[in-house]
Amino acid sequence: MNIQNLSIQVIPINTESAYAHIDTAIAVIQSSGLRYKVTPFSTVVEGSLEALQNLILAIQTALFEQGVEEVILNIQFHAKKSKDVFLHEKTDKFN
Repeated sequence: MNIQNLSIQVIPINTESAYAHIDTAIAVIQSSGLRYKVTPFSTVVEGSLEALQNLILAIQTALFEQGVEEVILNIQFHAKKSKDVFLHEKTDKFN
């Protein structure tokens, strides 16, 4: 399967320590071995569809295990039928 992009925004609900939970989600992404870029409003990750889906589940599981009772995950995928989608192709021209 082709490489795809995932943008994920984690919004813990009804918690006083939202940033700590967001940091947990980013730690899960960092430990995944997938290429990623943290931005102020979301984190963009590059990988196969299966790896990205597994990552979403791992983030949700980690947050619930940490005591989060409710979370919104805003997710966007970018895929092409017969070509990989790489993060750098979208951003290199701006660096």
